[in-house]
Amino acid sequence: MSRPVVLGLTLLIGVLALLALWLTPSGRGGGVDDPLEGVQPEPLEPDERPTPLPAEEPDGLVQPRAVDAAPDSESGATGAAQRSEPPDERARISGTVRVPNGFLTREVVQVRAEVYLLPGHGARQTFTTALASDGSFTFRVPKETKFARLALESRFLRLSPAVKALPGETGIVLEPLVYAAIEGEVVPPLSPSTPEPSWADMEVSWSLDPGAQASAEDCRSASLSPSHDEPVRPNHAGAFVLDFVPVGVELELHAENPLGPEWIQRIGPLAPAERRQLTIALELGITISGYVIDEHGQPVKGVKISTGQDALAGPAWGDPSRDDPRTDREGRFELVRMPRRITRISTGGSNFVLDAAATVDGTSGDVSGVVLSVVRGGCIEGTLVWPDQSPVDRFEISVFWSKGFRPKYGQAGRFRICGLGDGSYLLEARAERGDAVGRVRVPNVQPNTAPLALMLAEARAFELRGVTVDEQGAALAGCSVFATRSVSERRFESAEESADGSFVLGGLDAGEWTLGAVATGYHSYKQQIVLGESSPTPLRIVLRRSGRISGRVVGPAGLPLEGAWVGEEVNALGAEFGAPGDATDAEGRFEIQPASARARILAHKSGFAASEVRALEVGPGENVEDIVLHLREVCRVEGRVLDQHENPLPGAEVSAFGMPFVSSGVVTDARGTFELAGLPPGSVHLHASHPLQRAGAFASATVSLAPGQPCAVELRFEEADPVRVSGRITRGAAPLECTLWFRSRSFRTGGSSRSDGRFEVSLQRPGAWTGAVWLAGEQVAWQDLTQSDVRRFEVTVPAAEQHEFVLDFQTLPRLTSLEELER
Repeated sequence: MSRPVVLGLTLLIGVLALLALWLTPSGRGGGVDDPLEGVQPEPLEPDERPTPLPAEEPDGLVQPRAVDAAPDSESGATGAAQRSEPPDERARISGTVRVPNGFLTREVVQVRAEVYLLPGHGARQTFTTALASDGSFTFRVPKETKFARLALESRFLRLSPAVKALPGETGIVLEPLVYAAIEGEVVPPLSPSTPEPSWADMEVSWSLDPGAQASAEDCRSASLSPSHDEPVRPNHAGAFVLDFVPVGVELELHAENPLGPEWIQRIGPLAPAERRQLTIALELGITISGYVIDEHGQPVKGVKISTGQDALAGPAWGDPSRDDPRTDREGRFELVRMPRRITRISTGGSNFVLDAAATVDGTSGDVSGVVLSVVRGGCIEGTLVWPDQSPVDRFEISVFWSKGFRPKYGQAGRFRICGLGDGSYLLEARAERGDAVGRVRVPNVQPNTAPLALMLAEARAFELRGVTVDEQGAALAGCSVFATRSVSERRFESAEESADGSFVLGGLDAGEWTLGAVATGYHSYKQQIVLGESSPTPLRIVLRRSGRISGRVVGPAGLPLEGAWVGEEVNALGAEFGAPGDATDAEGRFEIQPASARARILAHKSGFAASEVRALEVGPGENVEDIVLHLREVCRVEGRVLDQHENPLPGAEVSAFGMPFVSSGVVTDARGTFELAGLPPGSVHLHASHPLQRAGAFASATVSLAPGQPCAVELRFEEADPVRVSGRITRGAAPLECTLWFRSRSFRTGGSSRSDGRFEVSLQRPGAWTGAVWLAGEQVAWQDLTQSDVRRFEVTVPAAEQHEFVLDFQTLPRLTSLEELER
């Protein structure tokens, strides 16, 4: 061979040998020194280390990401590398979310776990997983987990508070509240003369409807969330969204309006996960201006102007003048951003004999020049000192008249009571210092006379101490104890409720007091106490446990009524009648504990006339069952009030005699008209009074009402034609000292007989009169006349200068109800 050929073959054999050597494991580095062997990469800083993110599997189970297994030393030295999954040491947390049927098919719900780790294992971590179609969920949490707090991410579900879960805990049940959403658009009021308002001034919010009577279950979601939502601002296109709105309750939606009245609309209950769509069209408001003058034509400063609503003039709007503007020094007022509608404005909350009101038609735009005429009336003023001539630092002073009384506090020995009409008043003042009480009473005080200089008669003040217990002698916690003087003096003292049943009534004058005590679930207690020179011994008041009355409330058609309230007649005009949670159930059933053995109960529900009163005897611990109370259809009456010259009389107060839950105190407008609603069918007695009419004068009429048949009536005051009446009251042949009360169709007055039984009284005019008479000094229980001895009489007074008659008390029929005086 030639030399070049030999060299080529030698080179080829060497290349083949090197290739064979590289294909063996040792040739790839097993037996060759690696220049990077023993060199480790630099560690990353903590914030540079990658955070492993758990991957979510379709079933909602959070799994860790797979990692490479270490090489197997026995089998992997000469073969291919082996891979295997290490055991998952993380703990499970699993459970179920309970939501209404079908909710999960419409909405995406995420369960969030905020994981708190053991000390030394880093900060807390947060995991989320989608809820499975059956409502279940499962988390894998690090083995170093101390506990986790579970919450929900959903537009319509809220879990409050978050639920605490421990590693390995299963069967957790999350019961969130389900809400709804309100979405819509705000359309601003625009006109060529007004600039475009800012969307930031048109906030939208909701509140619970104050007029709705929702059950406790209906209010569950609302009670655990605020009673009103935080307002939201529409976006640049006017769109808004209110999330987490309570379901199952009636709401009011509010929208602020910088150019007109606030927009308020009632909306019906929302369903779970409902998205209610609404359009809010704001209105451009108007201005109503005018001034207030008194009976002398002088401007009145500082009068608060209030606005009312006309139910026939469209949807319910709020009062835009919530700050209640007041008149300036010239008597002027201005109401801005008012709705374009018929509005009633009045001088509300003023200390006048007669407030003023006017009906303003704002449907065509701004209204100016409105005049409201008030009657200031007169004042009684003066000074008050102790017997040593030192001024009284602080005292109570009241004026009494036939229709009521007005209390006031005085300071530094001076007092001034205004807003009094013509007539005579009883003035009573009272004060305390140390262990003494001072009192003074002045009858027949006329307003606008010279200032009075009064001196208190100082006497010892007494205390009543004691304890209230039940029939077994156990102390009654939370019992209310009070003491009252005679009806004419109207004194009332109460003791603070105590946990051990003890009570202390201080500052009591010498004389006769009526001590009373009431406690829930017990019969009320009443006792006459006479305080004299000696200190009274501690009292022990025993209250007897009351019985129970149960039954059903039905409507006019005889069907059970849910949400009706049942209570005692004595509480029918106060806040004690019907408390939330005490309403009838879906079958109309009720159960109450009356405060007395002689209970007079009735039922009431909005939209119905009250039931008739049922009188029941309920002994201590006795159960009276199967009582049925029938609510009635409502009726209404429209009318007007005329004075004695048949002129319309604005400012007259009209009411229905003895009708609970009826809008009493309705005041006639500028045309003398009124409307009374919520009346029951049958015979109803109406009467009207007016502060500028003669004392004891009123207008009355009896009407017969039927459902669906509006009734119109006129109430007219009569001209007075006084008649002097005298007489004598006896019981058998013995004279009797009594109190008398007279009432006719248009007047009422009172009087009393002396120790010889004789009386004299001036009646306002002749005609038919009905009267009542009772023993002098007796306190009459007018709410339940069966507990008092009041006698009824009738007399016809001829048109003469004087008339005389005799009454024999024991032959007169007993008065059982005030309605008998209206016949």
